[in-house]
Amino acid sequence: MPRIGIIGFMHESNTFASTPTTRRHFEEAHFDKGNDLIETWKEAHHELGGFLQGCAEFDLEAVPILAGWATPSGPLTRETYEEILSEILFGIDQAGDLDGILLALHGAMVTEGLDSADGE
Repeated sequence: MPRIGIIGFMHESNTFASTPTTRRHFEEAHFDKGNDLIETWKEAHHELGGFLQGCAEFDLEAVPILAGWATPSGPLTRETYEEILSEILFGIDQAGDLDGILLALHGAMVTEGLDSADGE
């Protein structure tokens, strides 16, 4: 059975907002790892819910890695971005052999020094 990593790193950054987004903002909203990702997102009308549903429907093993989402606010601190990205990469390494990855991004994440953190 093909193994598919499931990852979400989502934030809508507002460069006019003066309050930076930190890890705490993700933890207060949604920051799920492993099976917690499945429990939180399996019924969601969201890309992550669709990823999980599609894996089940097409006989793929969903390998939940990390899903982080924070309420729209100011750009992420560089430290927050690097920390969460490191956790994602660590999760991928720990997952073993994967046949693919489904990655949910909001598409509007900005961090200190990166105008397109999603693209990075």
